[in-house]
Amino acid sequence: MPFRRAPLAACRRAGYNTCAMKARAKAGRKSREYLVDDQGRRTAVVLPIEEYEELVEAAEQREDIRHLQKAKAVPGEPVPWEQVKAELRKEGKLP
Repeated sequence: MPFRRAPLAACRRAGYNTCAMKARAKAGRKSREYLVDDQGRRTAVVLPIEEYEELVEAAEQREDIRHLQKAKAVPGEPVPWEQVKAELRKEGKLP
């Protein structure tokens, strides 16, 4: 299925994320371009690499926070890192 880029103005006329686009424009972010199919449905977005990297970093931070919250929910006392390393060395899992 061939793709074509939809001009941002066309996306706005179609009512796609108009408020979000305005908010990004006010924040000084670059506009995104959308790839659309033959029926004009958006199927992908093109965005600056810096913004992509920010999104990946934010997702990784959210994942770290979820892991931390899960670990905090486990009952019992925390184990010091030095103790964990010593046990792993004893088991041959660390040099």
